[in-house]
Amino acid sequence: MASTSSITVPDKAQNVHEFLRDRLSHIEQVSNDVLCTGDRYTAVLVYQHYFARVGNQVALIVMISGSGAKTTVKTVSCGASRGFFDFFDWGASCDFAEEPIEYLRKRYGACGS
Repeated sequence: MASTSSITVPDKAQNVHEFLRDRLSHIEQVSNDVLCTGDRYTAVLVYQHYFARVGNQVALIVMISGSGAKTTVKTVSCGASRGFFDFFDWGASCDFAEEPIEYLRKRYGACGS
């Protein structure tokens, strides 16, 4: 099962990137790629978390893109499990996709979708 969420905040993309990287430091980061072209800053961060007790895992992709003082962040998360209920991730992907968005809502007071 996959979940997505997004938000636009009034700040430079590089600042948002650094803020989220710090806030998500408790999760294993798999990749952190940055592309700068002209005044556009784009970062793609990939995280994963494994729950050994129940054999589940979730992945999180955070895409940060902006120019000037306007940045859009989109998250995509998906989960997988082993066992009898292989088709469920028990809501972990939705929670994982919302985590970075909630950090941004608290910091900027913005509303996402």
